Amino acid sequence: MENKRDKDLRQVMKSERSRGTPRQRDVKSLELEEATRRVYDQFTDPYCSRENFLETIRSLGQPDESKLVRDLLKAFDERH
Repeated sequence: MENKRDKDLRQVMKSERSRGTPRQRDVKSLELEEATRRVYDQFTDPYCSRENFLETIRSLGQPDESKLVRDLLKAFDERH
């Protein structure tokens, strides 16, 4: 059985080896970041139609009845 000191030492060594290396990002967070960027780009585009904006919001995987979708559409309608 491993004692606490050995476990602590191994954790410190692991953190020291990883110092300065970029954090690994998972595919899911990258996809969400890209979808969020598309929603923002469409929201700020004065020539974007409401239908195109709604399709982009749907790419986030939210149902049309969700509060997020309603709030985004309301903000879009106020802006355009």
